Amino acid sequence: MVGAGWLWLVAGLCAWAACALAVSYRRTPPPIHFVVGEIADRNIYSEVPFRYVDALQTERLRDHAAREVPLVYRLSRPAVGASLQSLTGLQDALRTRSTAPSGVRGSAGVAPASDGSSAQADALEGLDEAAREALSRLVSDRARFRLLQDLANDRLNAGVMEEREIVALREPGSAVVQVTFLNDLGGAARTSLIKVEDLYDPHRAAAWLAAEYVTRFPDTGDPLRAALESALGRVLRPTMVYSAEATQKASRQAAAAVETVMRFVGANEVLVLRGEAVNQEMIDRLEKHQQELHLRQTLRLGYLGSLQGALVCAALVLCAGWFLATLEPALMSDARLLAMVVVVLVLQVVLSRVVDGAYFLNSGSSYYLFPLLPLAFGAMLLAPLAGLRAALVVAFVATAVAAWQIRSPESFHLCLTGAASSLVGAALMRRARRRSHLIRTGAAVFGVVLLLELVFSIRGNLPAGALWRALLPLVYYALANAFGVTALVFLLIPLLEFAFGVASDMTLVELNDLNHPLMKRLQLEAPGTYHHSLTVATLSEQAAEAVGANPLMARVCAYFHDVGKLDRPEYFAENTAQGTSPHEGMQPRLSSLVILDHVRHGIELARRHKLKRPLREAIAQHHGTSLVYYFYRKAAEQLPAGQTLGEGEFRYPGPRPRRKETVLVSLADSCEAASRSLERPTAGKVAAMVDSVIQDRIRDHQLDDADLTFSELARVRDALVRALVTMLHARIPYPKEGTHARHPLDPSPAAGPEGPPGPPDRPG
Repeated sequence: MVGAGWLWLVAGLCAWAACALAVSYRRTPPPIHFVVGEIADRNIYSEVPFRYVDALQTERLRDHAAREVPLVYRLSRPAVGASLQSLTGLQDALRTRSTAPSGVRGSAGVAPASDGSSAQADALEGLDEAAREALSRLVSDRARFRLLQDLANDRLNAGVMEEREIVALREPGSAVVQVTFLNDLGGAARTSLIKVEDLYDPHRAAAWLAAEYVTRFPDTGDPLRAALESALGRVLRPTMVYSAEATQKASRQAAAAVETVMRFVGANEVLVLRGEAVNQEMIDRLEKHQQELHLRQTLRLGYLGSLQGALVCAALVLCAGWFLATLEPALMSDARLLAMVVVVLVLQVVLSRVVDGAYFLNSGSSYYLFPLLPLAFGAMLLAPLAGLRAALVVAFVATAVAAWQIRSPESFHLCLTGAASSLVGAALMRRARRRSHLIRTGAAVFGVVLLLELVFSIRGNLPAGALWRALLPLVYYALANAFGVTALVFLLIPLLEFAFGVASDMTLVELNDLNHPLMKRLQLEAPGTYHHSLTVATLSEQAAEAVGANPLMARVCAYFHDVGKLDRPEYFAENTAQGTSPHEGMQPRLSSLVILDHVRHGIELARRHKLKRPLREAIAQHHGTSLVYYFYRKAAEQLPAGQTLGEGEFRYPGPRPRRKETVLVSLADSCEAASRSLERPTAGKVAAMVDSVIQDRIRDHQLDDADLTFSELARVRDALVRALVTMLHARIPYPKEGTHARHPLDPSPAAGPEGPPGPPDRPG
């Protein structure tokens, strides 16, 4: 008892420390459930000064900067080359005209043009004879024509835009003031800004070229200027091409260059006014205010606040311990199970705090904190390992700690969500035997969380359609909660099984297929023990179903309870031929030692094959500290008169069975063995035999530590009797060849009061 007291004290202190620290260190400020358009039902003031990013104003400035970015045009090198080539073609056309005989000139005075120079001929169309002569003199002077080409090249590289685009940019409603022109001269990219009024179309560029040329050579006169302007206006092509990609890149760079707008809010300033429609800017302020509160609330609650939280957690832990000590005494006396429960409770508290802290660093006053808290984690993890009661106790304590840790008037909301999801998760995980059961559990927890969140989201001051807009994020967070917890439980169950020696139903299912090496050996080396184990498994399973124990665990424990007989299988009656026994001629003490030793050898085999702890307990406890009565009596008969024999050498080492499933295996084992001695078994004989076995166990104090009530023991007795009567039913004798066939139910003159004798054993 002293050891149990220290165990409870250490476990309670660990659980209390984790819970007290969770409610004292950085208590989470209450999440404010506002959505855009909702009418505020109260005034909200800032508790601490803080700075926040004015996202709306920043976005406005960035949009304005992006819109103010000039359109970007790139230089088209092919267009420059084509224009210069056309200018050279114009020179060739004029030279051809000057050298052609007068009789072959066209009606306009221009020599007929080939297909390759038709464009240049079109450029001369409409010019009078004086203009053509002036152009001919120009092209005949190579130096002057070279200067014209250089001027045209400079103008084209400086940018020529199509006339329609310039008209569109100069429209009265257009906000474009200038454009960016990117060219690539000399292998180096150059950027220049050009005002819209300074843009050149082909005709304006031709006029500029003609004026510039005439300025250089005043002796040419006005006819050449007019001729050049007309001809070049038809030869030059636009060289500025709009680049959407470059424009978008420049817009992004301009937006990124805008500094973030920061706002300062002092303490006790109004964040939201009652009756005011909530907008996104208010929600941003609230989120930053909640984050600042969360970061500032370390251990600055004062002594009274910390003491209050510690006392609340102490009351929670004491109530939980009292509940488990009353309803789960076996768990409270088992150091490993109790340690596992405390570890899971600490993990649950830490996980809730981590999720809560990570959430508040990103979204302080958002709508979705409660559906994201993984409050069903502890219940889902413990239900298949420690039972439903321990799982629910941990879930309710962790939920209460989470509700206390979050300073919120909506604590009932959080408690109800945590309790409902934990109840559903624990109930479905308690008998989870396949991975698909985990998915089913996750889906059920998701449905419960989503339904409760939708119910609590219904408020009278919500704007129209707000609930539907919140539905998709609620689904996302509830899914992340349910299936994130399910994945974590799936990963942690094997680790806890290994660390604390427990077995979940998923592990027991793997052992239930009889392909384990020990079961294979038992089938080959000790077939009688193998069939005895199968029968005990059936009896144990039905008894477990009768009292609400774990039928799968009872069955698997029964499979392995006698594996220790593999050491000397021939010394056990079920493995020897009828009428022969290796114990004949042996001293009773030696025979008893061989029989008792199968428990020790079974434990060694279980450890060697890494069987889980419940199976090792069944091997060690299925005989308890009972007496090997046959050899004890035989040894006592051999003693001289007046001497007495101690029972210590003839009792199993124990301990007595504790776990409910182990007790059922022990009773089923004794009843199955005793049923072999019944001749012509009837329901009355079987019931009397089962009653005798149970009463002997009670008188021998083998059930003193059992986790069974007398009411449950009565149900176990009925289940064993019913199963054994079905197994041991008498078969109707077959008529022998040559005798008159009689109806099986006809009375037989030779039959006694208990009916006809049973037939001899038949194969199959």
